[in-house]
Amino acid sequence: GSCAFYGCKGLTSVTIGNSVTSIGSQAFYGCNKIAEIEYHANYQYTGFSGLSSLEEVIIGDSVTTLYASFSNCKNLAKLTLGKSLQYIRQDVFSGCSSLNEVHSRAEIPPYLYPNVFKDVPLASATLYVPMSAKGAYAEATTWKDFGTIVSDTPDPVMHKIHIEVSDYGKVSYL
Repeated sequence: GSCAFYGCKGLTSVTIGNSVTSIGSQAFYGCNKIAEIEYHANYQYTGFSGLSSLEEVIIGDSVTTLYASFSNCKNLAKLTLGKSLQYIRQDVFSGCSSLNEVHSRAEIPPYLYPNVFKDVPLASATLYVPMSAKGAYAEATTWKDFGTIVSDTPDPVMHKIHIEVSDYGKVSYL
């Protein structure tokens, strides 16, 4: 419902799956301990504005347009944007005055509608982007206003190594 988690004072983390089709405007009102939101949905007008304890937002790789509002989340410090993100709608992160670390995994800088980062101190913030996209972000409107743009390292590749030690101390890597 429109007030599904209204006043849940013990709620500290929220994951919104990509199958969710709507969330009421007051669904998380009064949830003053939410520190992290992981968001995978592609629907309009979700409000997370003013969550005073929110420190980190992760936008999943399935999201292409971000409508959800995280405006005035004064303690939001870290933001991760997914690979498929193409558009961020107006005012989404406006007033997030502690935002100082943004990781964008998109190879092409997402289009930013007006005031996406209004009142965010971009000049002192760091933007991490894919290695191949650093130049594009450095030239893109608003993205270029970040004080530091860093080529992020690619996701680590995990390799399995099987090691056997014989009774005689011989080491074999398989």
